[in-house]
Formats: sequence, structure tokens, C-alpha cells
Amino acid sequence: MTTEVIPLTPAPPSLDEIAKRGLPVELSGRDGSNRAKNSVRQIEADTDIDAIHTWLAEYPPTSSTFRAYRKEAQRFYCWVIGIAGKPLSSLKREDLDAYRAFITNPPAEWCGRRNARKATGQWKPFEGPLSERSRAYAMTVLEGLFTYLTDVRYLDGNPFKAARYRRKAGPQPGKVPKHFPLHTFERLVSALQSECERLAGQGDAHIEAERMLFVVRFLANTGLRRFELAKARLGDMYPYRDEKAAATYWFLTVVGKGEKTEPVAINQAAVAALERYLRLLGLDRRHSDPATPIVIRLGHQGLQAALSEPLTNDAMYNLVKKALRTAARILEVEHPEDAVLIRKATPHWFRHTFTTLMSQNGHPLPVIQSQLRHASIATTAIYTHAEQNEMYRAVNSLKL
Repeated sequence: MTTEVIPLTPAPPSLDEIAKRGLPVELSGRDGSNRAKNSVRQIEADTDIDAIHTWLAEYPPTSSTFRAYRKEAQRFYCWVIGIAGKPLSSLKREDLDAYRAFITNPPAEWCGRRNARKATGQWKPFEGPLSERSRAYAMTVLEGLFTYLTDVRYLDGNPFKAARYRRKAGPQPGKVPKHFPLHTFERLVSALQSECERLAGQGDAHIEAERMLFVVRFLANTGLRRFELAKARLGDMYPYRDEKAAATYWFLTVVGKGEKTEPVAINQAAVAALERYLRLLGLDRRHSDPATPIVIRLGHQGLQAALSEPLTNDAMYNLVKKALRTAARILEVEHPEDAVLIRKATPHWFRHTFTTLMSQNGHPLPVIQSQLRHASIATTAIYTHAEQNEMYRAVNSLKL
């Protein structure tokens, strides 16, 4: 590997650039002060960046976990080299405090637009300051990295063991994650429906409007994560016959977090939204190629001839954000408060909305947990104020 020095400019290099051009020996980690020197290393990596890539290789490269962990590791390593100016394997507990302070308000030179490609030279590690929740998540990911490197005897000790980062990232108790109130969601759907009507018969523009409407309705009616819908195909849907109720229910097999394959119930509203969308494309859910993606790509010439490649996670994000911007534009005159809320929303709000409304409708938490595939029911319980409501009613019944 070359030992060409990468200038530590305010615009940091990416992991790929560092790996390509190399680092001087004093920054590579070969002689890091925290290297485990008196034990048998369990991985082949001999430099910090190789150790990071070995850790990332533990996760499927197409998974959302891999992408999220790679982003956090890349941000951190850019800071290690560009700001701390020392090897990752020489970091101490105080360095972790310094990094957490740094991501609270990274300099403008380190910030750029979302999804800027590295090849364009416009890539930056951050979009702006990280929220408290995002900072907590970043430190949790990095703690996992250091724990791994310590366990495989690449590092002698884990500086996180002395740090105060034990609270997991996530909503605080009593604070429901951001979601759409029912009336706002109904206005969102109504706005997208009006856009479909306005563009009816206008080729690709109409198809795109219907696609946005479908994705919003399907996400909200199922609680799916956006990457799960992006990867889903028509052949993943299957019927289940309830003989007692003399009814047929539809399910979707999804590949979720950790590459786990699990079933998700698809309600009648979601099925109707799908059939409306497919009808416009001249497709039939029951007689189409099972490999056809549920959300179909649109090319420069309209509907692609080969219906085989699903959307990427980033493409799904951009599609949902476009739908939100479109709805906000339509609503901003008559319903400005709804428009503001919709414009700042993210695709994950639909999952939060699904869960919150299911809870408010009185469905048991274990049932909601199964649909969302949460590992812990405590995560599902975040979306409800049931306990607080019961507490208030009980206390309010006392008339002293």
C-alpha cells in the first residue's frame, strides 16, 4: 500500500479515497498505542481502515444495517484522521467526548447535500448538525465497532468502557415518535389523489403521480420500512384462507433488518392501492411475473421493458420525499400547518403513523409488534400513551 500523505484539509476524504491513496505509517494504526500486542489477533487486518472493513464485512452488504454502519464509521474515521490527527487504535476516552461534541455542530466544510455521489467531488460526511437522537445512535454504532475490535484482539482495550454512552438511541419514554395525525394523513392522500386526477392521461407524469400515491398508501397501511417495500416483488404476496371466517387474507413476505424473512399482513386498503397502481401500468397482480417489483422503476422512456430491477433504498427515499413535497405544495394555501408538517416528514413517519393509529384503535401491542417485527415489545410500546392515559384516569378518579 502507498504511504502518500492525504492533506488534512477541511474537506475530508472518504473511506474509499483513504483506502485507495493510503496513509502515512503514523496514522495507519500499525503502531497504535491501543493495539493488542501480547495476544493472538483473530482477524488478518493490520491497519485501522482494514479493521473497519473487516467489521463491516460481518453484515450483508445490501442490508440497511451495513449502509447505516458504514456511514457512521466513515464519518468517524474522517474525523479521526482529519481532526484528531491520530490512529483510531490510539484513541482514548476523551477523544470520544471530542467527537460527540464535533457532530453536535460540524463545520460547514464538512456538510453537504444528502446522497451526493463521491465521484462528483461533492460528497461530505454530514448534512448538518446531528440531533440528540442521531448523536446517540452514532455513538452506539461506534461502541459496537470498538467492542468488536477489542473482542477480536485487534485493540487492547475499549475506550467506550469508560465513556458515558449507555443510553440507547431512540425516543424517550412518554415521547411518541413523529407521525401524522389522522386528519393530516387524510389530507395528504387527498392532495396526491387530486394530483393524479390533474395529470390523468399525461403519460409518465400520470404514472409518477399514481406511483407516489400508491407508495404513501401502502407504507401507511402496512407499517413497512421503505427498504422493505423497495425490495418487495409481486411473488412475495400470498393468500391465507381463514376457514372459520370464510375469508381470504393477504400477506407479504419481507426481508427485514438482519436479513430476516418474515410475513406482514396486507389489508384491503393496501391491496386496493396496489391494484389501482398496477391497473394503470397494464399489469395484473395475479398473472404478472412473480419477479416483478411491487414498486416499478420508471426510465427515461417511461415504464422499463424489463421489469426485474427493484428500486434502491435511496430511490425509494427520494420518491417518498417527492410525494411529500407535492402534497405540501397543494395544501400550503388552505392548510398551511399540515403543509409544514408534511414537508418536514420522512418516509419513516408512515411506520410511526401506522403504529400510533393501530394503538389508538385499541389493537393489542403484541399484535402490532408482530406486524412491525420489533424484537422487543418495549419498542412498540413507545408509540402509545396508553399507560399514561390509564395513570391519569386512575388518579383523576380520586376526589379528596
